[in-house]
Amino acid sequence: MGLIDSLRGRHHSTAHEQQQPRDIPAACDHRLLQPRWDRLEDMGHDELASSYLCEACGENFGTEEGRSLREAATRTLHTL
Repeated sequence: MGLIDSLRGRHHSTAHEQQQPRDIPAACDHRLLQPRWDRLEDMGHDELASSYLCEACGENFGTEEGRSLREAATRTLHTL
């Protein structure tokens, strides 16, 4: 690729680049779940969380599923 093409944002891939496998992200185990609350006064009380956000992949979970995933992660940590 030439300098002008590079400056213009053009990218000409070669046959070798096209054959390279892309990095496929591993499945997230959702161990970095953070609670979210609907009301400011509920913040800090995990039992009042309205949803959970996985900081690793950005996926949101409802109350029950988020709690279940957090409990599973906690059990895993305690068995290590």
